[in-house]
Amino acid sequence: MWNCGVQMVALNYQTGDRPMQLNQGKFMQNGGCGYVLKPDFLTSNLEDRNSFDIYNKETLPKSVEPLALIINIIAARHLMKNGRGIVSPFVEIEIVGLEYDSVKLKTSTIRDNGFNPVWKECFTFEVFCPDLALLRFVVYNEDMFGDPNFIGQATYPLNMLLSCENLIYMWSFQGNEEAYAQTQELKNQARYLNRAIEEDMANGDALNVERHRLALRSVEQQLALKIKEKF
Repeated sequence: MWNCGVQMVALNYQTGDRPMQLNQGKFMQNGGCGYVLKPDFLTSNLEDRNSFDIYNKETLPKSVEPLALIINIIAARHLMKNGRGIVSPFVEIEIVGLEYDSVKLKTSTIRDNGFNPVWKECFTFEVFCPDLALLRFVVYNEDMFGDPNFIGQATYPLNMLLSCENLIYMWSFQGNEEAYAQTQELKNQARYLNRAIEEDMANGDALNVERHRLALRSVEQQLALKIKEKF
């Protein structure tokens, strides 16, 4: 709905479902301050804005460069589930964006190994409008009937990713694990803002330096409160 230009969306904050997960991932941008600006091509050029159709990739401006995204799922560790038994995990990788960018792929299932499953599987995506796309990872446990059971997820704006090996912490929305994941998420935001400040200083952009410093101060305050919690 955000990609359609909706300014305000009602969400059920009592349930950590997929819409809430996507919402939290979307608003990690801009330092997690609560709002996200539209991409430049939707604000800087009136002709591009008027001709853009979210259902037709041919209407994307030439200034929007497609992204060839390669994701390597290497391994996981310490995967838990509710109740007894051993986890048989697999990972679902999803691009959530415009209709022609949205796609979902998954790894093979590692039988009876939630401690340190290893996949080393590679996936390739072509994303035509990266600025409006999210990258979502979901870990499931495949039960004895072949049905998937949710373990944890992580959702990130595609334009915040770095080309490197990343350790991703899963959000489980289950008591202590949620508090732990939220702490790691705040640490990720702090790292992103520190990098943004360094880039702004290198570019001589004093206005953005101050804006990112304010956002970083807010994140650090939230992080300090989370660290005090017992989880």
